[in-house]
Amino acid sequence: MRVGPIALFYAASILTMPIGIAATPTCEKTIIAELPSPDGMMSAGVLEYVCRDGGFVTVVSGRVVIVPSGKEANKESEVLVVDTGGRQENIPRIVWASSTLLNITVPVNSLIGLQKDLYSGIRVNVKFEPDDPAARQRFLMELQNLR
Repeated sequence: MRVGPIALFYAASILTMPIGIAATPTCEKTIIAELPSPDGMMSAGVLEYVCRDGGFVTVVSGRVVIVPSGKEANKESEVLVVDTGGRQENIPRIVWASSTLLNITVPVNSLIGLQKDLYSGIRVNVKFEPDDPAARQRFLMELQNLR
């Protein structure tokens, strides 16, 4: 499991809030997509979370979950969390390549907060669009320079 800039940004935002502002974020969840695996045993979903701290911080994230069919998603079932900035074009797209491989496509300049390569026997493959490794590297270097 990798923790990226979105998780660090959110943690820093909560830790540096002024006294008197609620530190417990409230989140609204919207199901964007749900897709059963080819064998029908598992289901992948894309959820959008809008979390507010009650003050100045709002974080909008797209989350991809994998669960057995008919089961509810939980924090453990999240395989990808990406900061969408509230823009529809930044929401992850999912496609089952097989019953054991889920492909997820996100923009090349995505801030990834959590990424799992394997969950419950399902391999997770994250692809960037456009498929430009040099552009992804430049984006990550720019993030490093902001620190």
